[in-house]
Amino acid sequence: MSGRQPMRTYDIHGALSVRTNVRLSPSIPSYLEAEVSDPGLVVEWMDRLEAPPENRVVSAIGHPPTRDLGDGDVFYEVPLPLLHYLGVRGSWPFLLRGLLRDRTEILTATPFFHPRPIESRVADLLSRVAYLVLSLKLLRKGIVLGHAAAVAREDDVFLFFGYVGSGKTTIVLDLLDSVCDGYLSDDYALMRRDGEVLAWPEYHPPHSEDAGMPGLRYMRGRYRETSQASFPIRKAGRVRAVYFLERGPEAIVPISRSEAARRAALVNIDELSRFWNSPGAQLVGQYAYFYPELDVAAFMAEYAACLTGFLGAADAFILRSPSRYENARGALERLGGRT
Repeated sequence: MSGRQPMRTYDIHGALSVRTNVRLSPSIPSYLEAEVSDPGLVVEWMDRLEAPPENRVVSAIGHPPTRDLGDGDVFYEVPLPLLHYLGVRGSWPFLLRGLLRDRTEILTATPFFHPRPIESRVADLLSRVAYLVLSLKLLRKGIVLGHAAAVAREDDVFLFFGYVGSGKTTIVLDLLDSVCDGYLSDDYALMRRDGEVLAWPEYHPPHSEDAGMPGLRYMRGRYRETSQASFPIRKAGRVRAVYFLERGPEAIVPISRSEAARRAALVNIDELSRFWNSPGAQLVGQYAYFYPELDVAAFMAEYAACLTGFLGAADAFILRSPSRYENARGALERLGGRT
């Protein structure tokens, strides 16, 4: 599967519109596809992207140099994915425009041939940059993109936080087959500070169904497939309770909201680190070097504050089970309706 696709546009619940021809991983749900005239984020894989002439460069840092072009434009280069290990000379260019403005553009190109393994790697690294910028821009609207599954029962939404492979998708499938009637997400959730949850309905098969040789999946560009959810989708709802998934003897343990905020931050920071710890994502840090208005420390503090505000509207529990979280149905039933 190619790393590029026809240009598509998305409207993320009126908070941010996106236009891209990159096959992002994870993909933006097709549920959010919409006609957009003036996107707030453009991620474009171009045929060519030339280095700027020296007379446009205001200043530069590092090697290969990251160049500040002024007016919020930064040009950045990294070694070509995989090929630099083989001694192939060349660089992979990015142009990041207007990160602090309403419209932000991430432009890139590969300089010559790009067989499928290279395209897959480029798309993966570009996805990390795109999601990091997307998270920054959503946070400015008071929305956290979190690593959690979400299902609904009538007007109540229940979130399940957990590390990769903890069983979020499995529990969603089980609850939709029993006590829940609406699907919002099974891997990423959009959470507003006021306790509202917004749908991000892109279905991921459970990890047990995504087995196979990682190398072959990588060569095919299929490391984690997604699909449009076939469940009844709930566009939005109010959070009623959050659960932190753990393995062990069956138990449901209430925890304080401050402890829930601490645990949720750790789970989400683990996921955010995938975006920060990549060669392309260094561009955001170096952008902040040139433009101090992009305060990375303030971003992390606002991220934690927004998450804490969201969890202030919910009851919180540890949900512990040795296998398939069969105690989840009872946990939701015991909460009853909203009073």
